Amino acid sequence: MVADGLMHNPPKERSPFRRVPFALALSLAVLGGTGCGKEPPVTGAIRVRYGDVWEEFPTPVSSRLSPDTETNAEFYLGPVFTFCNSDDLPGERRKDARGLCVYVDFDSFAKGRGPAEYAISGTAHGYLMSKSDVHFEPGLGHTSGLKEIWTQSFCPEEGRNEYVYQQLSGRLVLEENSEDRIVGQLELTVQGPTGGTCPGEAAEVDLDFDLPM
Repeated sequence: MVADGLMHNPPKERSPFRRVPFALALSLAVLGGTGCGKEPPVTGAIRVRYGDVWEEFPTPVSSRLSPDTETNAEFYLGPVFTFCNSDDLPGERRKDARGLCVYVDFDSFAKGRGPAEYAISGTAHGYLMSKSDVHFEPGLGHTSGLKEIWTQSFCPEEGRNEYVYQQLSGRLVLEENSEDRIVGQLELTVQGPTGGTCPGEAAEVDLDFDLPM
């Protein structure tokens, strides 16, 4: 259930509709491999429920990491962590492919800070088309510093993004945050529409990652 005070009507006016960047998301989702004989940097599962059916997207999962640096401190380059996956098979691009991206952002995140663990509890709401469309209300036990987390589905279908509410819970564990790499796990449960033009009704994310800086 959405926390008291959050179930209000969405704004009547907003910026013109912008289509989900499907080509970009799909490109991310099919770039998870690292070559023959090498372990992919992100493994695990992303599952989305469509109606009564759970669909699990195949591994590996693609990722993007954007920690704070001296060169980007004055510019917003997107969330710190982005994880995407789709039902494309490795080496193939289906015109009807659909998938899910997970975004994790922080008030401040610099490499080399060492291990950390963050509890995730809160509600993301908005059109979820871009960072400016996301509003995150932390819940009981949510770790401060983890600014916001949300999901967005993607597919080639036409349509408008609806204003949605997502209840999110889980944890993000950073076993290593050094100058050279970030190693950890993300466990996430999403209740409510997963956003985008082809949302599911719920999602589950269970990922292990080893990302070079």
